[in-house]
This record gives sequence, C-alpha cells and structure tokens, in this order.
Amino acid sequence: MVKKSKKKKSNSPVGKRPSTRKKTSAKLLAKIAADMAVLQHALAAGDMATVEKNSQLIIEKYPATPQARFELAMFWYNQLGNYKLAIQLLEDALKLDPDHVPCLMHLGVIYIRVVRDGAPECFERVLELEPRNTDAMVKLAKTYMVKSDFANAESLLLTAAKADPSNCEIYLFLGDIYKADNRIEDAQATYRKVLTLEPRSGIAHRILSTISPHEAVDDDILAMEALYQNSFASMEDRRMAALGLGKAYDDLHDFDKSFHFYSEGNRLLRASLNTGPPDYRANVESICRIFSSTYVDKLKQHASDTEGPVFILGMPRSGTSLVEQIVASHSLVHGAGEFFALGVLLESAGPLSYPEIVDSLSCEDNAALLQNYWQKLKALAPSGEPFVTDKTPHYFQYIGLIAALLPNAKIIHCTRDPRATCVSIFMQGFPEGHYYASDLKELGEYYRCYQDIMRHWHELFPGQILDVNYEELVADKDVYVRKILDHCNLDVEEECLSFHKSKRSVQTPSFLQVRQPVYTKALKGWQRYEQHLQPLFEGLGESLST
Repeated sequence: MVKKSKKKKSNSPVGKRPSTRKKTSAKLLAKIAADMAVLQHALAAGDMATVEKNSQLIIEKYPATPQARFELAMFWYNQLGNYKLAIQLLEDALKLDPDHVPCLMHLGVIYIRVVRDGAPECFERVLELEPRNTDAMVKLAKTYMVKSDFANAESLLLTAAKADPSNCEIYLFLGDIYKADNRIEDAQATYRKVLTLEPRSGIAHRILSTISPHEAVDDDILAMEALYQNSFASMEDRRMAALGLGKAYDDLHDFDKSFHFYSEGNRLLRASLNTGPPDYRANVESICRIFSSTYVDKLKQHASDTEGPVFILGMPRSGTSLVEQIVASHSLVHGAGEFFALGVLLESAGPLSYPEIVDSLSCEDNAALLQNYWQKLKALAPSGEPFVTDKTPHYFQYIGLIAALLPNAKIIHCTRDPRATCVSIFMQGFPEGHYYASDLKELGEYYRCYQDIMRHWHELFPGQILDVNYEELVADKDVYVRKILDHCNLDVEEECLSFHKSKRSVQTPSFLQVRQPVYTKALKGWQRYEQHLQPLFEGLGESLST
C-alpha cells in the first residue's frame, strides 16, 4: 500500500490567501501521464503489487509536484474506491499548492460523499480563485441545501445562471430548491427553462409531470411520448419520460396506459444495469445471525445516553415523510430529512459490507461510529434543537446497532398495506441502488425480507420501536399524533396536529402529500392496477395475510 505521510491536525487544508499557484510544465505532465498509464495497465492485469509499488514510486519521483498526487488520488478513488488514500493524497497536494483548483474541487466532492467537514471551504476557495467557476457555485449550493439554507443556495445558483445561462444542471438544481421549498410555480417555470435548453431532458420532463396535474393529453404528454420513442435519446432520458407518462396517464385515469409506462420505465432501468439482483435473503440471514442476543448484550455495555436522534424508518413509500412532518413540526425538533451519514460511515469503516463490517469492528469502534454520526446529524439543526429526525427509510437494517448503542434514541417504524407500499415504490422509479424496486415479483420478495428483519428487531428490543401504520394514522390522526409524540417524550403542540401548515422544506417524493391535512388518495390506489399485479402478489406470498 502507498505510504501515507504524517498528517498535522488542522480544521481544513483550505484557507483564504493570495494565489501562489505555479503551472506544471507540459513535459512534466506528459511524464506523469506515462507513469499513470503503467498503473492502469497493472490494474487491468490484476497486479495489485505493481499498482501499490508504482504508486509509491510516483510520489517519490515527483515529491514537489501536486499534479502527480492529484492523478494518483483520482486513480485510487475512481478505480479502487479508496477514499481515505484519495483524501490524504489531495490534502498533501494542497500543502504543496493550496490553489490547485482540481484538488480543491475533488476534495470537496469526496468530503461530501463521505460526510466529512470542509467541503464548503474547498468550493469557497475555488471561487476566490475563479469567481466565475459555475461548477464550484453549484457544488457549494448543494452544501447549503443539505442544511435547508435555500436562500444562499438560490442566490449562488442565480449567479451561476447569469455566468452560464445555457447550463441545464444549474436550472435543474434551482428547480429542485423551489420544489423542496414549496414554490411550485417557480419550480415549474424553472424546469420548463431546462426544456427550452434541452428538450430531451428526461428528468425535467418527469419532475414537471410530477408537480403538474394533467387534465387532457397536452403538449407535455406529447413531448414525453416523442422522447420515450426516440431511439437516439439516452436510455435514462427515455426512462424518465416513461415514468413521467405513467404519472400523466394516472392523472387522466387511463390506468392501463399508466401501468404500461411505469413498467417501461422500470424495464429500461433493468436494461441499463450490468449486474443481477443482490441476494437479499442471504443479507437478512447475516443480519439476524450477527445481531444475536449475545452480541447485542455486548454492544449494550458501550451504550450512550444520547437522547437526541429520532429515527423514522421502514419501507420507502410507507408514510415516513408524513410522520417526520408531524414530529418536525414540534418546536424542540429539527427535521433533517434523509441523512445518509450512518450508511456512509459504515461503508467507509473498512473493506467489508454491512453487516459483516459491524462484526469486524470492536464494540468501542461501533459506539464511536454512532457518536460520530450523531454529531453530524446534530450539526444540521440550525437553532440547536435538542432532537433531530433522520427519516432514511432503509435504516431499518441498522436498528440493531442503533437500539443497542443509542437506547434512548427514538425509533418509529412506519408500516402500510404491503400492496400499496410496493405499487408506490414501483411507480416511483427508484434508481439502481434500489434494484428490487424495478421488478414486481422481486419487490414482493424484498418486502418479505424486510418483514423478517423487523420481526427480529422487535424480539431483541421489545418496547423500543413504535410501529405506526399509515392507514390507521390517516383514519385517526389526532390519536396517532399524540402516540408518536408520547413515544418521543414530547408534549403535544398544536403545530404537530396541523403539520400540513409547516413551512419546513421537504426533499422527498412525498413533498406534496405532506402539505395536505390528511392524504387519503393513496390508501387504495393500488386497486386501480390490480389486474397487473399478480407477480407482486406471488412475491409477497404470506405477507398478504399478515
């Protein structure tokens, strides 16, 4: 492995200073490129010994050349996924040249990816050096959006749009901000701006369809049909157009046509993937085996008395956004939305995947990881609210770790009719990370795996997990709001009972529903498609009777 240089403690490798950057000569760049080609060849041959040896030789050969460390960092990060070494190389490069813009940009991106502090400072420094760098503006705006700081994010993006008025990415992101901030008319206008610049933007078509009701076959529908049928368009743009058409024809109550296009959107996703489905059943068995009662008892010996985190989890489309809207309307709670830091921290803790990575770490290390997560989550609360929600649905996999090491954290498990849940997931068109979501039978089988994991957690942690059923919540809202707040040791506030009036941002697919008093339209929506759902029913099996 490449030897890491000793790193001095500092808050950030970036600071305000005059530019001192020196350009690397073309001759030197050519030499570095030739040495990197040797690395690529060794990697292609599977010769990791040569990769590691030559990486160290490159550092020794170019000790004062930041570009060499940059190229190595990109190689180790992009080709081998070693973010730790990439960060070290980029930080070392910035010690040699604090104004190396590619290093600053990529370091900021990796910091975001692995939930480390310092990303805003990287992009701010780039903008000091290159005030018209729109890529830095967009990435800095994304760091603001994570904190729901829409005003600063919007200001940056409007500046970027003036500097680069034909950049679709800027307008797409600006539309996302308006959508999350419930400025629907502004969002619609912004997505239409994208379509004037790039008529084949499937994502703009799809989002516009999502936030715009259709009353007839209009120009938007005709444009999406043309894009879907365009063999020269990218598969992703065609997929997005198909999903947009699925929603449009649902609006028009042409449910057969709607289901056809939803199915096409999912088919196109499957066609673009190079791998088969993960073995979800084996993963469930591993989780249940590792998180035995004996192991959980060991973890509990390192538990923290932290009370602040409120986990709202379950299958996607099961009511998690609604429950978070209720809890986050309380004056003592900040709603952080879906905060993926815990998954990222587990992923980056070592070479193994979850749950094996947990088993490979000491109990002390697992406890430290959870405390690190809580510090990052707490930092998102702008006014220092003592409670912060994380409504990442798939964190149901991590309940064993959470409940054992943070026993005072609140865990709310959202459930819903499995048919409604799965149909809603299928129609959402989740990306490739949700492989199960694009095939009805596999979706039903995945749902059964999820139920098995939840049964295991309830057996291990009786009384720590509150189940909230979506249908029951909608039928008796006030009773369930009080039950949820009581579980969180919070007094009832009128704002929680009138959660739909909250001005907080919502950055999930349910952003429209949670702004309504009680959203009942989706309760039996799956029945409109029942004749197409036999594969789902086969996958769900006994789940249909539980």
